Amino acid sequence: MSSKNNFFNNKSTFDPDALLYLNNSNIFDLSVRSKVNNFFIDLKTNSLYNKIKAGWLFVGNDRDKNKLNIIEPFDADNFYRLTTLQANTSNNLGSTDILDTHFIMPNELDISNCGTTVTSGAGTDGGKIAFGAFISSTLERFSLLITTSTTNGVLAFRINSQVTVSNTDAIGIYTNQKISTTQGNVFKNGLKIINDTNITGNLPNISMYLNALNSDGTISLPDNKRLQTCLIHEGLNDFEVETLHTIIDNFENNLGRKTW
Repeated sequence: MSSKNNFFNNKSTFDPDALLYLNNSNIFDLSVRSKVNNFFIDLKTNSLYNKIKAGWLFVGNDRDKNKLNIIEPFDADNFYRLTTLQANTSNNLGSTDILDTHFIMPNELDISNCGTTVTSGAGTDGGKIAFGAFISSTLERFSLLITTSTTNGVLAFRINSQVTVSNTDAIGIYTNQKISTTQGNVFKNGLKIINDTNITGNLPNISMYLNALNSDGTISLPDNKRLQTCLIHEGLNDFEVETLHTIIDNFENNLGRKTW
């Protein structure tokens, strides 16, 4: 067995990227450090780490410990550290803040194979955006809409047009992704629930918000979902999305904050 395989199968060894993220975030709780380390190793073992462009785990006990991007954990906007636009709560259970990721999708991603993943541990009723940006003049949009109702709640991935499915709760793991210039999917808890073969448009040239839509630079459709693991990624196929959901599910369960 190669030394590389030995490394990835020995989770008592700290992954260097996990260690950089934890140390730069000033997260020194040994139990949390171990679980984050396992998360990084699981991503790398399944060849998913290099497909993640930015991510936030919300495992620290305050806002400063939760702001750094796991891929480049440095305290500057160009490294996609989070800026709080509306402060609600942020701790090791997750964040209900409205946040600017400083991530501008067309600068980093191709429209034909990009996506986002959001984990929500608690949610509210109404029409709310969990992850998104929108430019009204050009109709450029990329958003994940999660509304909850026993009668008319919907889940939707929108670029220009959108296809919706009924939705009665706002908790769990969600992925919206493009897999071609015209096709997009939505997954919830490892299951594909939307397959839209006519979803076209362009990525908005403004930064993505968490827990709200960045609509022409202002907060729109704000929410107070409790966001947990949130990622922006590129190039995932269906099997890899399912694998990612399993990894996140195990991570959230091990942290003791899984509610679905």
